[in-house]
Amino acid sequence: MTGQVMELENLKPMPDVPALPETVLPWEDADAYRRLLDAIKADHDPQGATEAHLVEELAGIVWRKRRLAMAERATFHRGLKGAITEDAFDKGKVTRRALVHLDSGENQTERPVDAVRATARDTARDRDEMKRDRALTVKALAILKASKAGAYDRALKVLDSDTMN
Repeated sequence: MTGQVMELENLKPMPDVPALPETVLPWEDADAYRRLLDAIKADHDPQGATEAHLVEELAGIVWRKRRLAMAERATFHRGLKGAITEDAFDKGKVTRRALVHLDSGENQTERPVDAVRATARDTARDRDEMKRDRALTVKALAILKASKAGAYDRALKVLDSDTMN
């Protein structure tokens, strides 16, 4: 064999060679990786060293993608666990994070307990009320834009008193 052919022969996949250390971590199931690799090989039926290499790369990508998905889930669960510990509740961290959009000043009109206890009917009623308030606000703005005498007083009369706070 020539030098080039011999080099190509050395690149052919060897079925008895275990998975590369960087693909399967020591605590992972090497047999599961081998089953994945075998399934991908069966799907693609690689012909030659290049195709065999690409199939092995594909198996490695799928394996690492699964590992990443598990890591994401673990991170998410760790965050949830931290959020629901007694310590987090004692310091109000969960409530502050969940209600960050609310004004915490004296003019706060929304209460967390109302959001927790709200039914679908309550939410629908609140949504209808917001639509009505918006329509009245748009009407008041149209009156103001007309810039006629007494526009400000007429615009105020259109609005509900609770929308002027």
